[in-house]
Amino acid sequence: MEVGKKIKELRKQKKWSQEKLAAEAGISQSALSAIERGIKQPTVETLNNICNALNITLVDFFSEEKTELSPALLELINVASKMPENKLKLISDFIRGLSENDD
Repeated sequence: MEVGKKIKELRKQKKWSQEKLAAEAGISQSALSAIERGIKQPTVETLNNICNALNITLVDFFSEEKTELSPALLELINVASKMPENKLKLISDFIRGLSENDD
């Protein structure tokens, strides 16, 4: 697996610039660029920060299973990940209700 290419792919799925991901991960844009191009390998800590910014775990990152989420679903996950548990429950109930109405 090419770590840099995977990071770039995940970043592009979120439609983020290098600047945005670097800021979210707490690293410089030049460091992220070097990682994405394969010039530099990230430390475990840096990779963990990048994964946190992308709202995935290290396990997800290294998983070979190809799971592509739509941009709308990625955005929903990103927004929901920053909400308190009580609001997540309300959203879950709402989505479940919408889904049941489609049957």
